[in-house]
Amino acid sequence: MRRKYIHRIEIWVSNPTDDGFGGSTITPAQLGSSWCNIKTLTSEKLIAYGLDITKQAITIKTRWRSDLDYFRDGLYFKYKNADYMPTSITEKDLESEEITIIAERI
Repeated sequence: MRRKYIHRIEIWVSNPTDDGFGGSTITPAQLGSSWCNIKTLTSEKLIAYGLDITKQAITIKTRWRSDLDYFRDGLYFKYKNADYMPTSITEKDLESEEITIIAERI
């Protein structure tokens, strides 16, 4: 029997940190990883969602995790050595069991 979530993504955030000289710098930090189902969006879907057709975009379907803040500023995903910025996050149902994330490659 096949599993529903067969891909692994990493959830990262860019945090501003003090550089020690009165300024700040951006430091990436991994928040966690999740099993998910990923599909590449076609150019027709990119146009329908109002996304840039020159960039690669994916749909991520995963279970909602209460320990991760999917709406946090600076959040991005890593999948197959590429970084993806979320552009849309929706719930499949009102019980928050599964969410769908549309993300563009950065």
